[in-house]
Amino acid sequence: MFSATTDLLIDFPKGIWIGTSASGLALFNPFTGKTKRYLHTPGDTNCISSNSIKCITKDKNGNLWIGTNGGGLNKFDPNTNKFIWFTSQSGLPNDVVYGILEDNQGNLWLSTNKGLSKFNPRKRTFKNYDYNDDLQSNEFNTGAYCKAGNGKLFFGGIKGVTSFFPDSLGNSIFNPPVVITQFLLFNKPVALSRFLNSRGALELSYRDNVFAFQFASQDYTNPMKNKYAYRLKGFQDKWIHTNAAQRTATFTNIDPGTYVFQVKGTNADGIWSRNILSVPVVIMPPFWRTLWFKLALVLTLVLLLLGFYRRRINHFKAQKKQKEKFTEQLMESQENERARIAKELHDAVGQDLLIIKNLSTMATQHKNDEKRNYYLKDISEKSQNTIDEIRQISRNLRPYLIELLGLTKAIEAMIEDLDNASPIVFQFHASNLDGCFAARHEIHVYRIVQECVNNILSHSGAEEAVITLVTENNLLAITIKDDGTGMGESDEKSFARKFGFGLSGIMERVRILHGKFDLKSSSGNGTKIYISIPINHEKSGKNINC
Repeated sequence: MFSATTDLLIDFPKGIWIGTSASGLALFNPFTGKTKRYLHTPGDTNCISSNSIKCITKDKNGNLWIGTNGGGLNKFDPNTNKFIWFTSQSGLPNDVVYGILEDNQGNLWLSTNKGLSKFNPRKRTFKNYDYNDDLQSNEFNTGAYCKAGNGKLFFGGIKGVTSFFPDSLGNSIFNPPVVITQFLLFNKPVALSRFLNSRGALELSYRDNVFAFQFASQDYTNPMKNKYAYRLKGFQDKWIHTNAAQRTATFTNIDPGTYVFQVKGTNADGIWSRNILSVPVVIMPPFWRTLWFKLALVLTLVLLLLGFYRRRINHFKAQKKQKEKFTEQLMESQENERARIAKELHDAVGQDLLIIKNLSTMATQHKNDEKRNYYLKDISEKSQNTIDEIRQISRNLRPYLIELLGLTKAIEAMIEDLDNASPIVFQFHASNLDGCFAARHEIHVYRIVQECVNNILSHSGAEEAVITLVTENNLLAITIKDDGTGMGESDEKSFARKFGFGLSGIMERVRILHGKFDLKSSSGNGTKIYISIPINHEKSGKNINC
Protein backbone atom coordinates (compact mmCIF):
# COMPACT_ATOMS: atom_id res chain seq x y z
CA MET A 1 0.00 0.00 0.00
CA PHE A 2 1.17 3.47 -0.90
CA SER A 3 0.68 6.61 1.16
CA ALA A 4 -0.48 9.83 -0.53
CA THR A 5 1.21 10.64 -3.86
CA THR A 6 3.14 13.91 -3.81
CA ASP A 7 4.71 14.00 -7.31
CA LEU A 8 4.83 12.12 -10.61
CA LEU A 9 7.48 12.06 -13.33
CA ILE A 10 7.12 10.28 -16.70
CA ASP A 11 10.48 8.78 -17.61
CA PHE A 12 9.98 7.02 -20.99
CA PRO A 13 10.69 4.18 -21.57
CA LYS A 14 11.50 3.27 -17.93
CA GLY A 15 8.09 4.14 -16.61
CA ILE A 16 6.53 6.56 -14.18
CA TRP A 17 8.36 7.74 -11.05
CA ILE A 18 6.01 8.13 -8.10
CA GLY A 19 6.85 10.19 -4.99
CA THR A 20 4.87 9.51 -1.84
CA SER A 21 4.40 11.27 1.49
CA ALA A 22 5.61 8.31 3.60
CA SER A 23 6.18 5.25 1.36
CA GLY A 24 9.36 6.28 -0.39
CA LEU A 25 9.97 6.35 -4.15
CA ALA A 26 8.45 3.94 -6.65
CA LEU A 27 8.95 3.20 -10.40
CA PHE A 28 5.79 1.93 -12.15
CA ASN A 29 6.08 0.24 -15.59
CA PRO A 30 2.66 0.56 -17.32
CA PHE A 31 3.65 -2.01 -19.97
CA THR A 32 4.41 -4.82 -17.51
CA GLY A 33 2.30 -3.61 -14.60
CA LYS A 34 5.26 -4.09 -12.25
CA THR A 35 6.31 -1.61 -9.56
CA LYS A 36 9.77 -1.28 -7.97
CA ARG A 37 10.03 0.52 -4.64
CA TYR A 38 12.94 2.43 -3.13
CA LEU A 39 12.77 2.79 0.67
CA HIS A 40 15.02 4.27 3.32
CA THR A 41 16.92 1.76 5.47
CA PRO A 42 18.53 3.15 8.67
CA GLY A 43 22.30 2.81 8.56
CA ASP A 44 22.44 2.35 4.77
CA THR A 45 23.89 5.44 3.04
CA ASN A 46 23.29 4.04 -0.44
CA CYS A 47 19.49 4.03 -0.19
CA ILE A 48 17.16 7.03 -0.42
CA SER A 49 17.64 9.44 2.49
CA SER A 50 13.95 9.75 3.44
CA ASN A 51 10.65 7.97 2.72
CA SER A 52 8.86 11.35 2.52
CA ILE A 53 9.18 12.67 -1.06
CA LYS A 54 8.38 16.31 -1.99
CA CYS A 55 9.42 16.56 -5.69
CA ILE A 56 11.09 14.68 -8.55
CA THR A 57 13.06 16.21 -11.47
CA LYS A 58 15.11 14.83 -14.35
CA ASP A 59 17.88 17.09 -15.67
CA LYS A 60 19.01 17.43 -19.29
CA ASN A 61 21.75 14.86 -18.72
CA GLY A 62 19.23 12.22 -17.70
CA ASN A 63 20.01 12.34 -13.95
CA LEU A 64 17.12 11.88 -11.55
CA TRP A 65 16.90 14.33 -8.61
CA ILE A 66 14.57 13.82 -5.66
CA GLY A 67 13.66 16.45 -3.04
CA THR A 68 12.76 14.97 0.36
CA ASN A 69 11.10 16.09 3.57
CA GLY A 70 14.01 16.03 6.08
CA GLY A 71 16.53 14.13 3.98
CA GLY A 72 17.71 16.92 1.71
CA LEU A 73 18.44 16.42 -2.01
CA ASN A 74 19.01 12.95 -3.52
CA LYS A 75 20.60 12.02 -6.83
CA PHE A 76 19.71 8.59 -8.21
CA ASP A 77 22.46 6.79 -10.14
CA PRO A 78 20.78 4.24 -12.49
CA ASN A 79 24.10 2.54 -13.27
CA THR A 80 24.74 1.54 -9.63
CA ASN A 81 21.11 1.71 -8.49
CA LYS A 82 22.31 3.83 -5.54
CA PHE A 83 21.42 7.23 -4.15
CA ILE A 84 23.78 10.11 -3.36
CA TRP A 85 22.74 12.46 -0.55
CA PHE A 86 23.16 16.25 -0.33
CA THR A 87 22.03 17.71 3.00
CA SER A 88 22.55 20.81 5.15
CA GLN A 89 25.94 19.33 6.08
CA SER A 90 26.82 19.54 2.38
CA GLY A 91 25.78 23.21 2.15
CA LEU A 92 22.00 23.17 1.76
CA PRO A 93 20.27 25.83 3.89
CA ASN A 94 17.69 23.27 5.01
CA ASP A 95 16.91 19.54 4.55
CA VAL A 96 13.30 20.12 3.39
CA VAL A 97 13.33 20.53 -0.43
CA TYR A 98 9.93 21.65 -1.81
CA GLY A 99 10.81 22.14 -5.49
CA ILE A 100 13.62 21.58 -8.05
CA LEU A 101 14.07 23.55 -11.30
CA GLU A 102 16.97 23.37 -13.77
CA ASP A 103 18.13 26.61 -15.39
CA ASN A 104 19.63 26.97 -18.87
CA GLN A 105 23.17 26.61 -17.48
CA GLY A 106 22.47 23.22 -15.90
CA ASN A 107 22.23 24.53 -12.33
CA LEU A 108 19.49 23.24 -10.04
CA TRP A 109 17.42 25.75 -8.05
CA LEU A 110 15.93 24.37 -4.84
CA SER A 111 13.17 25.91 -2.71
CA THR A 112 13.47 25.02 1.00
CA ASN A 113 12.25 26.03 4.44
CA LYS A 114 15.17 28.47 4.71
CA GLY A 115 15.33 30.19 1.34
CA LEU A 116 16.46 29.32 -2.17
CA SER A 117 19.63 27.44 -3.06
CA LYS A 118 21.54 27.31 -6.33
CA PHE A 119 23.25 23.93 -6.75
CA ASN A 120 26.05 23.28 -9.27
CA PRO A 121 25.92 19.50 -9.96
CA ARG A 122 29.34 19.45 -11.58
CA LYS A 123 31.13 21.21 -8.71
CA ARG A 124 28.63 20.00 -6.12
CA THR A 125 28.52 23.48 -4.55
CA PHE A 126 25.60 25.46 -3.10
CA LYS A 127 24.92 29.17 -3.10
CA ASN A 128 22.07 30.14 -0.79
CA TYR A 129 19.67 33.10 -0.85
CA ASP A 130 17.36 34.25 1.94
CA TYR A 131 14.90 36.99 2.84
CA ASN A 132 17.70 39.58 2.81
CA ASP A 133 18.10 38.88 -0.93
CA ASP A 134 14.52 40.08 -1.65
CA LEU A 135 12.78 36.69 -1.47
CA GLN A 136 9.07 36.69 -0.53
CA SER A 137 10.18 34.94 2.69
CA ASN A 138 12.52 32.14 3.73
CA GLU A 139 9.73 29.50 3.63
CA PHE A 140 8.33 28.04 0.39
CA ASN A 141 5.47 25.62 -0.35
CA THR A 142 5.17 22.09 -1.73
CA GLY A 143 4.52 21.92 -5.50
CA ALA A 144 4.68 25.72 -5.94
CA TYR A 145 7.36 25.99 -8.62
CA CYS A 146 7.62 26.20 -12.43
CA LYS A 147 9.87 27.35 -15.28
CA ALA A 148 8.59 29.66 -18.04
CA GLY A 149 9.47 29.25 -21.69
CA ASN A 150 11.81 32.27 -21.53
CA GLY A 151 13.83 30.65 -18.74
CA LYS A 152 12.28 32.61 -15.88
CA LEU A 153 11.85 30.63 -12.66
CA PHE A 154 8.89 30.91 -10.29
CA PHE A 155 8.75 29.68 -6.65
CA GLY A 156 5.70 30.11 -4.43
CA GLY A 157 5.96 30.65 -0.68
CA ILE A 158 3.94 31.56 2.35
CA LYS A 159 4.05 35.29 1.46
CA GLY A 160 3.77 35.23 -2.31
CA VAL A 161 5.82 34.31 -5.35
CA THR A 162 9.51 34.89 -6.06
CA SER A 163 10.42 35.08 -9.76
CA PHE A 164 13.75 35.81 -11.48
CA PHE A 165 15.95 35.14 -14.48
CA PRO A 166 18.87 33.04 -13.20
CA ASP A 167 21.32 34.53 -15.72
CA SER A 168 20.67 38.01 -14.30
CA LEU A 169 22.00 37.01 -10.87
CA GLY A 170 25.70 37.54 -11.44
CA ASN A 171 28.34 37.05 -8.74
CA SER A 172 30.11 40.02 -7.27
CA ILE A 173 33.85 40.21 -7.99
CA PHE A 174 34.53 42.59 -5.08
CA ASN A 175 37.34 41.43 -2.74
CA PRO A 176 36.46 43.13 0.52
CA PRO A 177 39.22 43.64 3.10
CA VAL A 178 38.69 42.48 6.71
CA VAL A 179 39.56 44.79 9.61
CA ILE A 180 39.98 44.31 13.36
CA THR A 181 37.14 46.21 15.03
CA GLN A 182 38.09 45.45 18.65
CA PHE A 183 40.70 43.67 20.75
CA LEU A 184 39.64 42.09 24.06
CA LEU A 185 41.75 40.96 27.00
CA PHE A 186 39.97 38.82 29.58
CA ASN A 187 36.72 39.72 27.76
CA LYS A 188 37.29 43.47 28.25
CA PRO A 189 37.97 45.84 25.33
CA VAL A 190 41.48 47.37 25.35
CA ALA A 191 43.44 49.47 22.88
CA LEU A 192 45.35 47.19 20.52
CA SER A 193 48.08 49.83 20.11
CA ARG A 194 49.06 49.41 23.79
CA PHE A 195 50.43 45.95 23.03
CA LEU A 196 52.18 46.54 19.71
CA ASN A 197 55.97 46.32 19.90
CA SER A 198 58.49 48.14 17.69
CA ARG A 199 58.12 45.49 14.95
CA GLY A 200 54.34 45.88 14.81
CA ALA A 201 53.63 42.56 16.50
CA LEU A 202 51.04 42.08 19.23
CA GLU A 203 53.15 41.29 22.33
CA LEU A 204 51.39 39.65 25.29
CA SER A 205 52.55 38.21 28.60
CA TYR A 206 52.05 34.54 29.38
CA ARG A 207 49.62 35.78 32.06
CA ASP A 208 47.38 37.26 29.31
CA ASN A 209 45.91 33.81 28.69
CA VAL A 210 42.47 34.92 27.45
CA PHE A 211 42.42 37.29 24.46
CA ALA A 212 40.10 37.80 21.49
CA PHE A 213 39.79 39.63 18.17
CA GLN A 214 36.57 41.04 16.74
CA PHE A 215 36.54 41.61 12.98
CA ALA A 216 34.30 42.66 10.08
CA SER A 217 34.30 42.53 6.27
CA GLN A 218 34.07 45.87 4.49
CA ASP A 219 31.40 44.65 2.04
CA TYR A 220 28.20 46.40 3.12
CA THR A 221 25.98 45.14 0.26
CA ASN A 222 24.36 42.55 2.51
CA PRO A 223 26.44 42.27 5.74
CA MET A 224 24.44 39.34 7.09
CA LYS A 225 25.55 37.25 4.10
CA ASN A 226 29.24 37.77 4.81
CA LYS A 227 31.16 34.74 6.05
CA TYR A 228 34.53 34.57 7.78
CA ALA A 229 37.39 32.20 8.44
CA TYR A 230 40.26 32.68 10.91
CA ARG A 231 43.22 30.79 12.33
CA LEU A 232 46.21 31.25 14.61
CA LYS A 233 49.15 29.95 12.60
CA GLY A 234 51.63 28.08 14.75
CA PHE A 235 48.85 26.99 17.09
CA GLN A 236 46.14 25.76 14.72
CA ASP A 237 46.80 25.99 10.99
CA LYS A 238 43.30 24.83 9.97
CA TRP A 239 40.85 27.61 9.11
CA ILE A 240 37.89 27.99 11.48
CA HIS A 241 34.75 29.10 9.63
CA THR A 242 32.12 31.40 11.12
CA ASN A 243 29.36 33.77 10.01
CA ALA A 244 28.25 37.37 10.42
CA ALA A 245 26.67 36.62 13.80
CA GLN A 246 29.94 35.26 15.19
CA ARG A 247 32.69 37.69 14.34
CA THR A 248 34.92 36.98 17.35
CA ALA A 249 37.97 34.73 17.60
CA THR A 250 38.86 33.86 21.22
CA PHE A 251 42.05 32.12 22.35
CA THR A 252 42.86 30.75 25.80
CA ASN A 253 46.00 29.33 27.43
CA ILE A 254 48.24 29.70 24.37
CA ASP A 255 51.79 28.54 25.07
CA PRO A 256 54.57 31.14 24.85
CA GLY A 257 55.86 31.51 21.32
CA THR A 258 55.43 33.37 18.02
CA TYR A 259 52.17 33.08 16.07
CA VAL A 260 50.23 34.87 13.29
CA PHE A 261 46.51 35.61 13.59
CA GLN A 262 44.87 35.56 10.15
CA VAL A 263 41.29 36.32 9.13
CA LYS A 264 39.54 36.48 5.76
CA GLY A 265 35.96 37.07 4.62
CA THR A 266 33.53 36.71 1.73
CA ASN A 267 31.46 39.27 -0.13
CA ALA A 268 27.66 39.12 -0.15
CA ASP A 269 27.76 36.49 -2.93
CA GLY A 270 29.92 34.14 -0.81
CA ILE A 271 33.11 34.74 -2.84
CA TRP A 272 36.17 34.55 -0.61
CA SER A 273 38.32 37.65 -0.67
CA ARG A 274 41.98 37.39 -1.56
CA ASN A 275 42.71 40.06 1.07
CA ILE A 276 43.84 38.20 4.21
CA LEU A 277 44.48 40.24 7.37
CA SER A 278 47.55 39.04 9.31
CA VAL A 279 48.56 40.14 12.83
CA PRO A 280 51.81 38.74 14.32
CA VAL A 281 51.30 37.62 17.93
CA VAL A 282 54.13 37.08 20.42
CA ILE A 283 53.40 35.40 23.77
CA MET A 284 56.27 36.21 26.13
CA PRO A 285 57.34 33.27 28.33
CA PRO A 286 57.80 33.44 32.14
CA PHE A 287 61.36 34.09 33.25
CA TRP A 288 61.90 30.42 34.11
CA ARG A 289 61.28 29.47 30.49
CA THR A 290 63.58 32.08 28.96
CA LEU A 291 66.86 31.15 27.33
CA TRP A 292 69.00 33.08 29.81
CA PHE A 293 67.32 31.36 32.77
CA LYS A 294 67.83 27.93 31.18
CA LEU A 295 71.50 28.75 30.57
CA ALA A 296 71.86 29.95 34.16
CA LEU A 297 70.16 26.78 35.38
CA VAL A 298 72.45 24.59 33.29
CA LEU A 299 75.49 26.51 34.58
CA THR A 300 74.26 26.11 38.16
CA LEU A 301 73.74 22.38 37.66
CA VAL A 302 77.21 22.06 36.15
CA LEU A 303 78.71 23.90 39.13
CA LEU A 304 76.73 21.76 41.57
CA LEU A 305 77.82 18.58 39.82
CA LEU A 306 81.39 19.81 39.78
CA GLY A 307 81.16 20.66 43.48
CA PHE A 308 79.62 17.28 44.23
CA TYR A 309 82.32 15.57 42.19
CA ARG A 310 85.08 17.44 44.01
CA ARG A 311 83.43 16.70 47.34
CA ARG A 312 83.27 13.01 46.48
CA ILE A 313 86.90 13.03 45.40
CA ASN A 314 87.91 14.76 48.64
CA HIS A 315 85.77 12.27 50.57
CA PHE A 316 87.48 9.34 48.84
CA LYS A 317 90.87 10.90 49.50
CA ALA A 318 89.98 11.38 53.16
CA GLN A 319 88.76 7.79 53.39
CA LYS A 320 91.94 6.58 51.73
CA LYS A 321 94.03 8.66 54.09
CA GLN A 322 92.05 7.39 57.06
CA LYS A 323 92.48 3.78 55.93
CA GLU A 324 96.20 4.36 55.42
CA LYS A 325 96.40 5.85 58.92
CA PHE A 326 94.42 2.93 60.33
CA THR A 327 96.67 0.44 58.55
CA GLU A 328 99.72 2.26 59.94
CA GLN A 329 98.18 2.20 63.42
CA LEU A 330 97.25 -1.45 63.01
CA MET A 331 100.79 -2.40 62.00
CA GLU A 332 102.16 -0.36 64.90
CA SER A 333 99.69 -2.06 67.25
CA GLN A 334 100.68 -5.47 65.92
CA GLU A 335 104.36 -4.67 66.47
CA ASN A 336 103.61 -3.44 69.99
CA GLU A 337 101.63 -6.61 70.64
CA ARG A 338 104.47 -8.74 69.37
CA ALA A 339 106.91 -6.80 71.55
CA ARG A 340 104.61 -7.21 74.56
CA ILE A 341 104.23 -10.94 73.99
CA ALA A 342 108.00 -11.26 73.46
CA LYS A 343 108.65 -9.32 76.68
CA GLU A 344 106.17 -11.47 78.63
CA LEU A 345 107.69 -14.63 77.22
CA HIS A 346 111.17 -13.39 78.04
CA ASP A 347 110.46 -11.89 81.46
CA ALA A 348 108.00 -14.44 82.80
CA VAL A 349 108.07 -17.66 80.84
CA GLY A 350 111.73 -17.40 79.96
CA GLN A 351 112.74 -16.69 83.56
CA ASP A 352 110.59 -19.55 84.88
CA LEU A 353 112.06 -21.95 82.33
CA LEU A 354 115.58 -20.86 83.34
CA ILE A 355 114.76 -21.50 86.99
CA ILE A 356 113.29 -24.91 86.08
CA LYS A 357 116.47 -25.71 84.15
CA ASN A 358 118.66 -24.76 87.11
CA LEU A 359 116.51 -26.71 89.58
CA SER A 360 116.64 -29.73 87.27
CA THR A 361 120.45 -29.51 87.18
CA MET A 362 120.66 -29.23 90.98
CA ALA A 363 118.23 -32.13 91.42
CA THR A 364 120.37 -34.39 89.28
CA GLN A 365 123.51 -33.48 91.27
CA HIS A 366 122.12 -34.46 94.72
CA LYS A 367 121.83 -38.06 95.73
CA ASN A 368 119.92 -37.18 98.85
CA ASP A 369 116.34 -38.16 98.16
CA GLU A 370 114.90 -35.56 100.48
CA LYS A 371 116.86 -32.74 98.81
CA ARG A 372 116.02 -34.05 95.36
CA ASN A 373 112.35 -34.22 96.20
CA TYR A 374 112.52 -30.59 97.38
CA TYR A 375 113.94 -29.51 94.00
CA LEU A 376 111.38 -31.59 92.11
CA LYS A 377 108.57 -29.93 94.06
CA ASP A 378 109.92 -26.48 93.11
CA ILE A 379 110.14 -27.62 89.49
CA SER A 380 106.47 -28.66 89.57
CA GLU A 381 105.36 -25.34 91.06
CA LYS A 382 107.41 -23.33 88.58
CA SER A 383 106.04 -25.42 85.68
CA GLN A 384 102.46 -24.64 86.80
CA ASN A 385 103.32 -20.93 86.95
CA THR A 386 104.72 -21.17 83.44
CA ILE A 387 101.58 -22.91 82.20
CA ASP A 388 99.42 -20.17 83.81
CA GLU A 389 101.51 -17.45 82.17
CA ILE A 390 101.17 -19.06 78.74
CA ARG A 391 97.41 -19.44 79.23
CA GLN A 392 97.08 -15.77 80.14
CA ILE A 393 98.96 -14.75 77.01
CA SER A 394 96.67 -17.04 74.94
CA ARG A 395 93.55 -15.55 76.53
CA ASN A 396 94.71 -12.08 75.49
CA LEU A 397 95.17 -13.24 71.90
CA ARG A 398 91.71 -14.93 71.66
CA PRO A 399 89.34 -15.18 74.61
CA TYR A 400 88.94 -18.90 75.21
CA LEU A 401 85.64 -18.24 77.02
CA ILE A 402 83.92 -17.66 73.63
CA GLU A 403 84.60 -21.24 72.62
CA LEU A 404 84.10 -22.58 76.14
CA LEU A 405 80.95 -20.70 77.23
CA GLY A 406 79.64 -18.98 74.10
CA LEU A 407 79.63 -15.30 73.06
CA THR A 408 76.96 -14.16 75.57
CA LYS A 409 78.64 -15.66 78.67
CA ALA A 410 82.09 -14.56 77.45
CA ILE A 411 81.00 -10.90 77.26
CA GLU A 412 79.17 -11.23 80.60
CA ALA A 413 82.32 -12.66 82.25
CA MET A 414 84.44 -9.87 80.83
CA ILE A 415 82.02 -7.21 82.21
CA GLU A 416 81.86 -8.99 85.58
CA ASP A 417 85.68 -9.01 85.87
CA LEU A 418 85.81 -5.28 85.08
CA ASP A 419 82.97 -4.55 87.55
CA ASN A 420 84.88 -6.33 90.31
CA ALA A 421 88.21 -4.71 89.46
CA SER A 422 87.09 -1.03 89.03
CA PRO A 423 85.11 1.57 91.00
CA ILE A 424 82.65 1.94 88.10
CA VAL A 425 79.35 0.10 88.54
CA PHE A 426 78.57 -1.83 85.34
CA GLN A 427 75.03 -2.97 84.45
CA PHE A 428 74.80 -5.61 81.73
CA HIS A 429 71.71 -6.78 79.80
CA ALA A 430 71.90 -9.07 76.78
CA SER A 431 69.81 -11.32 74.58
CA ASN A 432 71.11 -14.78 73.76
CA LEU A 433 73.77 -14.08 71.10
CA ASP A 434 75.08 -17.63 70.74
CA GLY A 435 74.82 -18.82 67.17
CA CYS A 436 73.86 -15.38 65.77
CA PHE A 437 77.24 -14.82 64.10
CA ALA A 438 79.85 -16.89 62.37
CA ALA A 439 82.84 -17.78 64.55
CA ARG A 440 85.16 -15.32 62.80
CA HIS A 441 82.66 -12.51 63.48
CA GLU A 442 82.04 -13.34 67.15
CA ILE A 443 85.54 -12.09 68.07
CA HIS A 444 84.70 -8.74 66.41
CA VAL A 445 81.51 -8.36 68.52
CA TYR A 446 83.48 -9.28 71.65
CA ARG A 447 86.31 -6.82 70.89
CA ILE A 448 83.81 -4.01 70.08
CA VAL A 449 82.25 -4.30 73.53
CA GLN A 450 85.69 -4.75 75.15
CA GLU A 451 87.17 -1.64 73.50
CA CYS A 452 84.10 0.48 74.42
CA VAL A 453 84.32 -0.61 78.05
CA ASN A 454 88.09 0.00 78.11
CA ASN A 455 87.44 3.57 76.88
CA ILE A 456 84.95 4.08 79.73
CA LEU A 457 87.59 2.87 82.21
CA SER A 458 90.36 5.00 80.71
CA HIS A 459 88.68 8.27 79.77
CA SER A 460 85.10 8.73 81.05
CA GLY A 461 85.49 9.41 84.79
CA ALA A 462 82.07 7.74 85.13
CA GLU A 463 80.47 6.24 88.21
CA GLU A 464 78.06 4.02 86.34
CA ALA A 465 77.82 2.46 82.90
CA VAL A 466 75.09 0.43 81.18
CA ILE A 467 75.81 -2.11 78.44
CA THR A 468 72.84 -3.55 76.47
CA LEU A 469 72.89 -6.06 73.60
CA VAL A 470 69.48 -6.83 72.10
CA THR A 471 68.59 -8.83 68.96
CA GLU A 472 65.48 -7.84 67.01
CA ASN A 473 64.40 -7.90 63.35
CA ASN A 474 67.68 -9.54 62.23
CA LEU A 475 69.74 -6.81 63.91
CA LEU A 476 72.01 -6.77 66.95
CA ALA A 477 71.60 -3.41 68.72
CA ILE A 478 74.50 -2.54 71.05
CA THR A 479 73.95 0.42 73.40
CA ILE A 480 76.78 1.54 75.72
CA LYS A 481 76.31 4.66 77.83
CA ASP A 482 77.97 6.20 80.87
CA ASP A 483 77.41 9.15 83.19
CA GLY A 484 80.94 10.48 82.84
CA THR A 485 82.28 13.92 82.00
CA GLY A 486 81.54 13.59 78.29
CA MET A 487 82.90 15.94 75.62
CA GLY A 488 81.79 19.04 73.78
CA GLU A 489 82.70 17.47 70.43
CA SER A 490 80.20 14.90 69.27
CA ASP A 491 81.51 13.52 66.01
CA GLU A 492 83.44 10.28 65.54
CA LYS A 493 86.53 12.01 64.14
CA SER A 494 86.87 14.20 67.26
CA PHE A 495 86.61 11.19 69.55
CA ALA A 496 88.98 9.25 67.34
CA ARG A 497 91.55 12.02 67.79
CA LYS A 498 91.12 11.79 71.60
CA PHE A 499 90.88 8.03 72.04
CA GLY A 500 93.22 7.14 69.19
CA PHE A 501 93.41 3.64 67.80
CA GLY A 502 90.84 2.18 70.19
CA LEU A 503 87.83 3.97 68.70
CA SER A 504 89.23 3.62 65.17
CA GLY A 505 89.43 -0.12 65.77
CA ILE A 506 85.80 -0.20 66.94
CA MET A 507 84.65 1.69 63.85
CA GLU A 508 86.67 -0.59 61.57
CA ARG A 509 85.21 -3.73 63.15
CA VAL A 510 81.68 -2.28 62.76
CA ARG A 511 82.44 -1.59 59.10
CA ILE A 512 83.66 -5.18 58.60
CA LEU A 513 80.36 -6.42 60.03
CA HIS A 514 78.42 -4.03 57.70
CA GLY A 515 76.98 -2.23 60.70
CA LYS A 516 76.27 1.38 61.66
CA PHE A 517 78.02 3.43 64.35
CA ASP A 518 76.59 6.45 66.16
CA LEU A 519 78.15 8.38 69.06
CA LYS A 520 76.60 11.17 71.12
CA SER A 521 78.37 13.14 73.85
CA SER A 522 78.34 16.53 75.51
CA SER A 523 80.22 18.10 78.40
CA GLY A 524 78.87 16.90 81.76
CA ASN A 525 76.25 14.58 80.21
CA GLY A 526 78.30 11.48 79.54
CA THR A 527 78.67 9.51 76.34
CA LYS A 528 76.31 7.17 74.47
CA ILE A 529 77.39 4.79 71.72
CA TYR A 530 74.81 3.03 69.56
CA ILE A 531 75.88 0.28 67.15
CA SER A 532 73.59 -1.81 64.92
CA ILE A 533 74.94 -4.93 63.21
CA PRO A 534 72.95 -7.10 60.76
CA ILE A 535 72.73 -10.79 61.67
CA ASN A 536 73.69 -13.10 58.82
CA HIS A 537 71.88 -16.38 59.49
CA GLU A 538 73.45 -18.07 56.48
CA LYS A 539 76.87 -17.92 58.15
CA SER A 540 75.71 -18.33 61.74
CA GLY A 541 74.37 -21.11 63.92
CA LYS A 542 70.80 -20.00 63.13
CA ASN A 543 69.80 -19.19 66.69
CA ILE A 544 66.01 -18.92 66.64
CA ASN A 545 66.25 -16.06 69.16
CA CYS A 546 68.32 -13.85 66.81
